[in-house]
Amino acid sequence: MLFLKIVFIFFLFPFITDALIITEVQIEGEKTSECYIKIYNSSESDIDISSYSLRKKTSSGNDTSLRLFPKGSVIKGKNYFVWASSKENSFPKKIGADTFSVQTLSPNNSIALFDTSHTLIDALSWGEGENQYVLNSAIMNPNKGQIIQRKKENNIYSNKNNNSLDFSLYPPPLSSLQIKDFSIEKGKKKTISPLFTSFFSSLILATIILFLKRKCLDTVTSKT
Repeated sequence: MLFLKIVFIFFLFPFITDALIITEVQIEGEKTSECYIKIYNSSESDIDISSYSLRKKTSSGNDTSLRLFPKGSVIKGKNYFVWASSKENSFPKKIGADTFSVQTLSPNNSIALFDTSHTLIDALSWGEGENQYVLNSAIMNPNKGQIIQRKKENNIYSNKNNNSLDFSLYPPPLSSLQIKDFSIEKGKKKTISPLFTSFFSSLILATIILFLKRKCLDTVTSKT
């Protein structure tokens, strides 16, 4: 029996923890402190994440704890587990968070999920912070109202162990051409057709010339 337990721990446990992936992060909502992290269990089995830790690094690389998950924290198979910042008291309840703490996220940060033996399970970095938790290369900083979202391929989450390839910003940022078109559309003023302008100008000029001719004729007539 002891032998079977050892086999289970050393062979099955790594496959279970590999099933956990970070799928979504918001660093700023309507308010700066409205941030959350969503973790997904891609396996069919429930996973007990009690005493797992969620950590972050600031832009300068300072390592701090976001949350040590409390006893009884379980992610059901094919389901999500959400951490949210409680700096804004009503926010965790508003989004249905499973756990929370007063910590927050900012631009140029990174996050990492560790198991009870402090083995790295998954990590995500955005922006250009120093000495970050990152898989290969970071994704760009999201703007207010954008979320960092893991891509899906054939309805399966992408997992190339590369943050810049596995994640994208949603809604996607506008391209320079879209921004230009949007600015033109937003600032567009009603314009008059060049053909109409030319015709109207010619009509005015003709009227002035006709008026001057008549004025000259009246002057000559009055003198004679």
